[in-house]
Amino acid sequence: MKNRTLAQLVEYFCPAVLIIVATAILAMVFSSSAAIGVRGAAFGIALFAIAILGGSLKWGLMLGDTSVKRELFKRALMKLWSQEIVPFDTSKHPFIRAMRLRPLPASLDQTCWSFDIDCDGYPGYESLGFIHFQGPVISMAMVSGVRGRWHLDCYVRATCTPVGTTFYVESVDGPLKSWLAPGSVIGVDLESGNEGLGLDSIGLVRMFRSDIPAVLKNVGAWRVEADQKPA
Repeated sequence: MKNRTLAQLVEYFCPAVLIIVATAILAMVFSSSAAIGVRGAAFGIALFAIAILGGSLKWGLMLGDTSVKRELFKRALMKLWSQEIVPFDTSKHPFIRAMRLRPLPASLDQTCWSFDIDCDGYPGYESLGFIHFQGPVISMAMVSGVRGRWHLDCYVRATCTPVGTTFYVESVDGPLKSWLAPGSVIGVDLESGNEGLGLDSIGLVRMFRSDIPAVLKNVGAWRVEADQKPA
């Protein structure tokens, strides 16, 4: 997302840079004519100011929490969450094969972990994923929005068969259909300082110990909480 945001920043303010460069070149070309030089410089500075103002407005709208942006974000999430995943065969993936051979520590039970999710195209918004281990049951959730103002959340709960530190999904319930389905395989790396999660719908991600989010404490709802109007 950082690379995309930088590209958008360049896109918004590039016209202003081009205008000031062109103004400097024209000033040099017409330096022999004071009147033309002054008028050209004034015109160029005016265009530069307009371009800066336009770029700033676009940048502010992109980062801001506007009604239109929020609605587009919500629609994107709803579409993502409702798409049913078809699990890949990950049995030969090096990560999954390695995790199958590791012993499953009892300390993993009743723990919750979080991981970052890229909100590409929606700067100013953030998304976190969560995974909660409860014996053979694994619950996962995605929480997205603006911290401290509003969020949307969605969950899925799966009954699994553990093999080492991999979990083979037998059945699922919950509206977050794009992450888990019967046949999915969840790999968990518990190496201290390098804890990670592997899942075909998400990829390989670092995970960190976390409190249990409200959506997983109150499994059974798909909600929009504290849905305030944008400032």
